[in-house]
Amino acid sequence: MIRFFLRLTALVVTSIACLGAGSQALAAVYLDLTAVTEGGAGVGGFTGTLDGVGVTGAILLGEPEYQTTKIGLSYLGTTIDGSSPQYSHAGVYTPTVLSTDKVGYAKYSYAYGTAILLIRFDSPITDLAFHVANLDKMTIDFSPSDLTAGDVTRLSGNSQFEVAGTILHDIDPMTAAHWLESDSPVNAPSAYGSVRLNGTFSSVTIKLAEVASAPWGDGGSFTLSGTAAPTVSHAPEPSALIIWSLLGVLGIAIGRWRRKRQA
Repeated sequence: MIRFFLRLTALVVTSIACLGAGSQALAAVYLDLTAVTEGGAGVGGFTGTLDGVGVTGAILLGEPEYQTTKIGLSYLGTTIDGSSPQYSHAGVYTPTVLSTDKVGYAKYSYAYGTAILLIRFDSPITDLAFHVANLDKMTIDFSPSDLTAGDVTRLSGNSQFEVAGTILHDIDPMTAAHWLESDSPVNAPSAYGSVRLNGTFSSVTIKLAEVASAPWGDGGSFTLSGTAAPTVSHAPEPSALIIWSLLGVLGIAIGRWRRKRQA
């Protein structure tokens, strides 16, 4: 009986550990694009899903030279067939993905103003990460989402990629090169990297702006990763039912063992 008790206890402990490890091993999912519309304010945008949640992005207002780009165009084009290796480079992106979709962006020459990019989620997203490639002569600012410096965490990136409060930028925008997506950008003269937006989001508002010292054209790509926020449910999870069932069996076994010892 003691052996049975020990084995059952070990089974309960192992089950709890395995279920917990399984939940912690869930990796963030990358954006899966379904369509893109080339253009600037009032025209440009994209649609897709993120961990099964619908995503819509649109350039709402501002300087018309800030645009989403069409499919193709190499490093600054959009990819919707999951074939881009841009975000596969370890040490630069967190998490990495072997191949994925990407939203191409461009800031055409002498865009002196700003533009607003709004990204909406059909239901809340958590562990949201923003990944950018080939950032040079423009900045990406999350402050319109009411985020502060502590809400934007640099996860990884090359030496050119800097996070200043809520703003992503290239520490030296005067150096630039057209890097192949398949080549590691560790030593690239443009900014490549990932940040995490801390919290749970139904939308993200981003301000795009020029770099005053380098008001020329720019272009690259960005994407998102994250997980759907858990929904509130009064029904117990299957994993919880398993654990409680095992604990119930363990309690019954202990009760029988005690009665036998008292008899």
